[in-house]
Order: sequence, then structure tokens, then C-alpha cells
Amino acid sequence: MNSSSVIHAGRGKWPIVLSIVSIVLSILAVSFSGITTYKNLLKPFELAIRVYNPIQIQYKDNLGLYLNVNFFNKSPQNGLITQVALVLYKTYSPEDKYLLTLSGLRVLKDFVYTESEEQLPLFFQPWQRSSKTMSFLYDVKGEEFPISMGTYVCELLVWTEEGMKPKYVEAFKFEITSDLLDR
Repeated sequence: MNSSSVIHAGRGKWPIVLSIVSIVLSILAVSFSGITTYKNLLKPFELAIRVYNPIQIQYKDNLGLYLNVNFFNKSPQNGLITQVALVLYKTYSPEDKYLLTLSGLRVLKDFVYTESEEQLPLFFQPWQRSSKTMSFLYDVKGEEFPISMGTYVCELLVWTEEGMKPKYVEAFKFEITSDLLDR
């Protein structure tokens, strides 16, 4: 075997390796382009929801809860929140669930919360973040909420224009202490 045949044999493998590398890089580039297009143009309306503690409780005629909720539209599409509700139950009796309906949105003006003129549906633009103080009320005719000490689970239910079932459920817990009951 002479030296020229060794050099010629070595050159034969490099074009194949370079072809494979270029094909792999092309596939990666097309995949990256597709993912980028989806995330920046095609991704449907999607919310990230965060409930801030502490929640505020009022108990005049019946139980009312105020929640500070942060919504973030994680998509390039507009979207609507069409309905919001709250399900409340004690941790040791999840079968006894109570529905609290949204009674309104609140705004802070001059260090005092007042009713907001804003109401459902809530419109979200692409990538928009919005914090809302929501007022929920247990409003069943002739029935008083059986408030007592203990740990409660709240499930914030959020509907969008896409269906009859809530699309998002954000669960969190809070404690009702004897001090809170006395007040």
C-alpha cells in the first residue's frame, strides 16, 4: 500500500461525517425555528395565576373573602376570563364544599379599598400581567356559612371563553384562628 492510497482513503470518510453533521444541524435549526414560531405567534391563550396571601375575611351578613390575584397571559394571543368562582372547604371534610361567587373587583384609592368599575369578562393582551383584588361572597338564600376555627382549602376556579368547565384551578390554604373569629 502506498502513501497516496492512504490519503485518498482518509478523504472518503470526511464528506460523510460533514454531511451527517450538516443534516443534524439543519434538523436542530428547523426545530428551533418551529418552537420559536409557536411560542411567539401561534401559542393559544394561557394564564399563569398566583394568589397572594394573606387573604382578607369579612363576616357581616355572611362570609366574604378578598383575594389578591395576579394573572399573567403567557402567550402571544389575546384572551378573556369569562367567569371566576371560589370553592371553600375544611381540610378534614373535603366533602362539605361551599361555593363563593364573585361579587366584584376592588381598587385601592387613598388607602381605602372601593368597588372597581371593572367587571367580567377580563380582557388580556399578549404577555400582559394584571393584579386584581377580587371580592367573593357566600350567597345562598337563607343559609349562613358555618364558619369555625381550622384550616380551609380554597380553590380559585377560572373560566375562559373556551368551555363550560373551569380551565384553571389554583388551590391554596388559609387558617381561621380564634383571634380571627373573635374579631
